[in-house]
Amino acid sequence: MIEFNNLCTSEPYLLFADCYKKALESNQEIIEAISISSFDKIQNEVDSRFVNLKYINKDEWIFF
Repeated sequence: MIEFNNLCTSEPYLLFADCYKKALESNQEIIEAISISSFDKIQNEVDSRFVNLKYINKDEWIFF
């Protein structure tokens, strides 16, 4: 379960929290798994991996 602490009030954060709440209410599985991606300009390549999101503190996302 993701723990929300002093959530940022900008629209993307509120939308994410609402979608997460709906996923919980729908008993969806593994809703803490998110994809993190980065782009390497030199290699012109995207690297992605799945992580478990644990906390959102204000606008800081903490994952493992």
